[in-house]
Amino acid sequence: MMKALLREPGTKRFVLLAIAFALLTVPLGRVHPVFALLSVVPASLIAYLLCDVISRIVFGKEFIFVSKFGLNRPEEKAAIKRSDYVLTLVCAMLVIIGLFLVGEGCDRFHGTDVWKWDLPWFK
Repeated sequence: MMKALLREPGTKRFVLLAIAFALLTVPLGRVHPVFALLSVVPASLIAYLLCDVISRIVFGKEFIFVSKFGLNRPEEKAAIKRSDYVLTLVCAMLVIIGLFLVGEGCDRFHGTDVWKWDLPWFK
């Protein structure tokens, strides 16, 4: 399953980019916690792969990330099901959660509270 996904040239580039950004996030996160934003690429790769595995196991089809900006190819548009809309929402939430987890880790490394939410109802 993963081998077929990794055979696509676009996915290979995405994996290499995610590895490079993950390797840069940790040392640069020690410099300043704002570099945790680099972790959005590895977080999106992990979220996409998790949603793809869930889609293949539960629904028996590959996961197609639904784009509202016209980025899906015509054959992808024809294959999009309701499950893809739900998994797209799950994928986006996983990316945001991953981003904040890495941000909190960078805060701990640097000893600051850049990623802290200072909202009154969270106190």
